[in-house]
Amino acid sequence: MPAVKLSEHEAEVAVNRRLLGLFDEAALANANPDLPLHVHDWVSVSEGKVLMEADENVITATLRVEVWDRPLPLADNWPRTRTVPMVLMSGRLAVDEIEFGTRPLGFRLPTPGQWEVRLHWRTDNVEHASVLVQFWPPAAR
Repeated sequence: MPAVKLSEHEAEVAVNRRLLGLFDEAALANANPDLPLHVHDWVSVSEGKVLMEADENVITATLRVEVWDRPLPLADNWPRTRTVPMVLMSGRLAVDEIEFGTRPLGFRLPTPGQWEVRLHWRTDNVEHASVLVQFWPPAAR
């Protein structure tokens, strides 16, 4: 049975200091993840938060968030992809634009709790990137 997309949201966001964060609104007071550079990856995760590092000094990104009912096959057209587990206490997402601050994304997952998250990053040109974030419930749910 193929995966079914349950919802989606798209926003233009700022990438600052080569960083972009996606946070659960209930986790805003929690400690931020270590910088991806410090964990030797382009992604780092802490409770309710994920921080992504751009491969170039881009200025903006188109952030697309999707919720699926089950895992998806890997897409070939994304040069950077990583899947991580996240616990989201509220399910309401915020974007952290680093020096520009954190703002609500205006998107809520169907339920709070444990989610699998696949992050995709593609630098389109010297100023812009595309970021795709796909959520699905873990198999045990």
